[in-house]
Amino acid sequence: MKMVNPRSAGSQGPLEWLVTNGLGGFASATVAMTLSRRYHALLVAAEGDDRTVVLSRLDDGFDGAALLGFRLELGLPVWTLRKGDTTVERRVVMGHQENAVAVHYRVLERATAVSLGVRPWFDVRELEDDVTQMHSPAAVQHSVDGVDCVFERERGELTVRLRAGGGRFAAGEDGTEQEYPMEAQRGYPSKGWLWSPGHFDMEVAPAGAVFTACLTSAGPMEPQQRNHIALAPERARRERILATAAAHSGEPLPPQLVLAADQFLVTRTPGGAAAPDGVIAGYHWFGRWGRDTMIGLEGLALRTGRWDAAAATLREAVRHVRRGLIPNYFPDHGEPEYHTADATLWMFHALHRYAATTGDAAMVAQLLPVLRNVVAWHVKGTDFSIRVDPADGLLSQGAAGVPLTWMDAKVGDWVVTPRRGKAVELQALWYNALKLLADWERTFGDRADSRALAARAELARTSFNRRFWNPAARCLHDVVDGDEGDDSSCRPNQLFALSLEHPILDEARWDGVLHAVHNHLVTPVGLRTLSPADPAYKPRYDGDRLARDAAYHQGTVWPWLIGPYVDSLRRAGRDPSPARAMAQNLIGSLDGGCAGQLNEIFDAEPPYAPRGCVAQAWSIAELIRSVQATAGSS
Repeated sequence: MKMVNPRSAGSQGPLEWLVTNGLGGFASATVAMTLSRRYHALLVAAEGDDRTVVLSRLDDGFDGAALLGFRLELGLPVWTLRKGDTTVERRVVMGHQENAVAVHYRVLERATAVSLGVRPWFDVRELEDDVTQMHSPAAVQHSVDGVDCVFERERGELTVRLRAGGGRFAAGEDGTEQEYPMEAQRGYPSKGWLWSPGHFDMEVAPAGAVFTACLTSAGPMEPQQRNHIALAPERARRERILATAAAHSGEPLPPQLVLAADQFLVTRTPGGAAAPDGVIAGYHWFGRWGRDTMIGLEGLALRTGRWDAAAATLREAVRHVRRGLIPNYFPDHGEPEYHTADATLWMFHALHRYAATTGDAAMVAQLLPVLRNVVAWHVKGTDFSIRVDPADGLLSQGAAGVPLTWMDAKVGDWVVTPRRGKAVELQALWYNALKLLADWERTFGDRADSRALAARAELARTSFNRRFWNPAARCLHDVVDGDEGDDSSCRPNQLFALSLEHPILDEARWDGVLHAVHNHLVTPVGLRTLSPADPAYKPRYDGDRLARDAAYHQGTVWPWLIGPYVDSLRRAGRDPSPARAMAQNLIGSLDGGCAGQLNEIFDAEPPYAPRGCVAQAWSIAELIRSVQATAGSS
């Protein structure tokens, strides 16, 4: 059990909570059960990569009630509320791999039941639609014990079934205006309209009562469907996740990190694969992103014992390889987008970590033809001018108006950090991929191919150390052969030159990189993306979209960078205790924006306010790795 302070989460706004369903769907709001974002809803349904806001909120008569406590039990939110002489406990749970949500009520400190009036409010729209886009109900079918609401969409009808255990439904359609203050702050439409079919009269006894909402097809709800949104099965599932992590972790992990990691592992279709085969990059607005998946897979799945999920996710990524690239992301609608120069190279890293952790060498052997294909496409050139320069063996990339590295902010036609040319981390990833493939070819494939790959890697390493070292700053350039020549911006990307399995940077220069990172980029909660001495530096991430994206990678702190920071310190034989302190600070920030989760980013200056997504996959993943890697240091 984890007690949480429900007060304001810094400058980002009120503390939020999040419950997920293993499909990419979720329930979320503020602890006060208000909707401050367009993404807040009691039920956001996921159908493949499509997500739909369905049931926005539930008015249960406890508006204005005293909040006696808010806590997480096995990661699930629990409220203790008092109104008049009645104290009630409220819990929210979603059915695993079901587009269903349940709100459980239980009377405390009273021997008799109490009456509770519950009114559901709908706002059916696509997740990324602004709040003015609600679909109206096409049909409402109600009975004494519940109501089915049918909504027309471009993707077909959506039917939502509402029931209240032991309650009676009273029809009475109504509408109300809903304001979303965070949307106004972020520069988006902030007023919408909600619709309600009526209300339920529930009797809540000390033994409890439950309100359920689920997407359904025609026909009566079967008893087993109700079990999917009962508390006991979901609690048991979460206990199994903790037991699995405990059995496979070399160093014990805080339970809240294990449960936080689980929220990002998803299966694409209800009743589909037995194991999760994808990663949601962040809640509330991110979907499946290739780069985030490959960076986060070790922490999310391998370090928590979810090896089947790691294997399934790697196979799913390989299935989508096109012209030597895995997708950058899977949009809510349409085909995968491939505009990334690094996600595919991160796949080599993820596969190496998978094989090293699980001992599953057969997976590497099976994927060897795809890996050869990836390297071949990079050598001859693929989309977005991603290609190896034959003169120096370094990897170049760049397409007008398309950001291809992880620093990918774009507003309209403005790419904030284009980094076209030869970016430092791409060389590190390319070299690492070549060295890994050379090892795998020597073991499972062709020794001549292995020697050729090793020679190609050596050319890249030699060229890198000649071209990227900046003697004036005694650290690495961020980009060479860029649009304006060499870019000497001091950024954390240079850490990858020594943090990966096969470091491309000569050992004699490791201390210079670490010295620059320590002096310019290290904060208590992660690494800045740009030195404060740079004229383009932005200390805060706030305002409208233009202002936010202008700061996104221009100083803003990213906690996921603790991972390469820890790896670099250990590789260089440095004392890891500063990184351990950073990890402890991040654990202390788990409730900064969302209870039990870690934000995507932080401001670059004190008080390092949490910003961006309130729950980010690679933030949690790299924190998990770092906690284990620094265990025992002082």
